[in-house]
Amino acid sequence: MYIHGGRDIKEGPMGNMWKMSIGGIHEIMDDPENGCCWEPVNCKGTIPGKISHHKAAVFGLSVIVFGGIESLDNID
Repeated sequence: MYIHGGRDIKEGPMGNMWKMSIGGIHEIMDDPENGCCWEPVNCKGTIPGKISHHKAAVFGLSVIVFGGIESLDNID
């Protein structure tokens, strides 16, 4: 799963890309401490601005990530 942005409690909205392998999603759901982690992705070219407050839901075997709030830093 890839996701752009997020929110750091000290820094505020982020504008970077992250990935996490969800191949073993059942193990992750059964044991939240199983060692899965987010990894940063190095992106090239123009990337979207800072965004935070994504929402996610699990439907069967699918994870759906909804929108977010664009940082005011992105607005000229």
